[in-house]
Amino acid sequence: NNLTVTETITLFARLKGIRWAELSVLCNHMLQIFDLGLYENKQIQELSGGNKRKVRTLLAFMGKSVSVLLDEPITGLDALAKRKLWNIIRTAHHFYRTVILTSHSMEECEALCTKIGIMKSGQLLCFGNLQKLKQRFGNGYIIQVQLSFDSTDRFLEELSFTFPRTEVQKRYNGTLFCTIPFLTTTEYPLKLSFIFRWFYKKKKEQLSRTFAIKGPTLEDIFIRSVGENRTTIDIGGK
Repeated sequence: NNLTVTETITLFARLKGIRWAELSVLCNHMLQIFDLGLYENKQIQELSGGNKRKVRTLLAFMGKSVSVLLDEPITGLDALAKRKLWNIIRTAHHFYRTVILTSHSMEECEALCTKIGIMKSGQLLCFGNLQKLKQRFGNGYIIQVQLSFDSTDRFLEELSFTFPRTEVQKRYNGTLFCTIPFLTTTEYPLKLSFIFRWFYKKKKEQLSRTFAIKGPTLEDIFIRSVGENRTTIDIGGK
């Protein structure tokens, strides 16, 4: 805590085997990337919590390690700093460095991770890429439709005929909320393009006014997976 930011970078750079001749350029480069140039001569103990987090993350990325471990990297960062750090992590991945991070932020995991594992009480419940997790644990496509006047009965009849396993959550003030499973009755994946075309056709037929389609969020998957008792499931996918 008594070292300055620059001294801290120098110390860890030397511990990671970086030569003295490279230190000056490396230090300036890392300070610029992490927006710490104004604090280079300040002691670590004088920094805010967010800037201390930046320094720790900076130290993790120094050197030529093929793997970087990050524990809650965005904690204490404002929105702008968080986005910049995300860009740094994405860039590191593009240069073939593996980044393993722990996070309570579903937004962060969706934005950054190519593979996601969900843990409960120290046990890994599932592991795989986001799309596979959504297909495995998501209930289906979530639909919101604003119906045309006096078209509810006909619309519901055609909806249940085309998508027999549709679950209607609620109807409120002319708006219908429902979930269409990812799989049809024949257990073949239901394509989003087909669902979109069908709802667009109903709009042109004036059975509905507007519609919105979205997939399950990572938070939906998290809530469902931790609520079930299971051994680890490897979803697979690259």
